[in-house]
Amino acid sequence: MTDAPKAPVRAWIGGGLLLILSVVLQMAQASAWGVGGAAFDASSVLLWLSRAALAASLLVFAFGWKGEGSVIARRPVGVIALVVLAFMPLTDLIWIAIPYEATPSDILLWLNYTLLAVWLAAAIIAVAAVARAGVIARPWNIAPAIGLAVVAGTGALLQVVGVSTGADGMGFGLLRLLNELVMILVPVLLGVLALVLGLRPAPPAEPTPVQVYPTVSE
Repeated sequence: MTDAPKAPVRAWIGGGLLLILSVVLQMAQASAWGVGGAAFDASSVLLWLSRAALAASLLVFAFGWKGEGSVIARRPVGVIALVVLAFMPLTDLIWIAIPYEATPSDILLWLNYTLLAVWLAAAIIAVAAVARAGVIARPWNIAPAIGLAVVAGTGALLQVVGVSTGADGMGFGLLRLLNELVMILVPVLLGVLALVLGLRPAPPAEPTPVQVYPTVSE
């Protein structure tokens, strides 16, 4: 007798769709500058919708759906890291509340690097939790870590080139374009991977062989 194939993982399907949707909304936001007016800024609406979709995706991956599908097996450290990442976009409200003219530039720079460090620490903890949880099959469990390494690597390289050559150099422009492409491709590929893994049923388990002992003849 064999076990039935595993049902699709709805949390992974929903999380993957939300992750892809966040990128689509982000791209739409980039092309919506100047649309609307003071009462309705289409660009700002699309930006916050994109962030809401990303936050919902991370929360679904963290907690699962109806108790199933958590990519970090609901381990507290991983859950906290994903929740922090989900709510990091709300830190933009800090910049809205800060009076730039009355705030020293050193404080603004320190705050910016602090928020960046919190995001990076939470992201590292989250991808490590996914890799160690054992919920996602190998080698796909390290896909988020690879994606983070690519995003962080291109971002750091962009900063180094920007400081050394300035923002007007051709190399900086190409790296900036590459960084923007990476910021689109990485979440889309991770979303597609989540969809594929969520939709693909596990193969039935092999039947356990039963050893038949010969009867003892009298």
